[in-house]
Amino acid sequence: MIAFQKQIADALEKGSLVFKIKDLELSILRKVDEKIKETADPLRDKVDAIEASAPQAPGASVPKKTLSRPALLTIIRKALSDSRYTWRSVERLTKIAGVDETEVVAAITSEDATDIVLSNNPAGEQIAKLKSRSSSKR
Repeated sequence: MIAFQKQIADALEKGSLVFKIKDLELSILRKVDEKIKETADPLRDKVDAIEASAPQAPGASVPKKTLSRPALLTIIRKALSDSRYTWRSVERLTKIAGVDETEVVAAITSEDATDIVLSNNPAGEQIAKLKSRSSSKR
């Protein structure tokens, strides 16, 4: 096994590895880690938000803010720069900024936000990250 250690390490660096033993085939893909983060980061973010929030009266709503696009993008970029998360849900960014979801999506997809990636995680939620954040950061 040690004789193959370098070949295995090289194959993992390239992103995928396939083992074949008789009729059994096992594939290891690096993309799995990214998909896990796309799902887990927004969930962790929600848990953190729930833990940090004070109980509100039933039916109470938080008034929405009016922000300029540059001010909104500054808030979004700061939230996306949080080292605890690679991905943040648009729902959470909406709560952080205190604006409507449509405003957050419009800001992220604007010409002023070419440094932000908008995607969907496997659960179908819209998520965002800074292009400069690699998937290996945590």
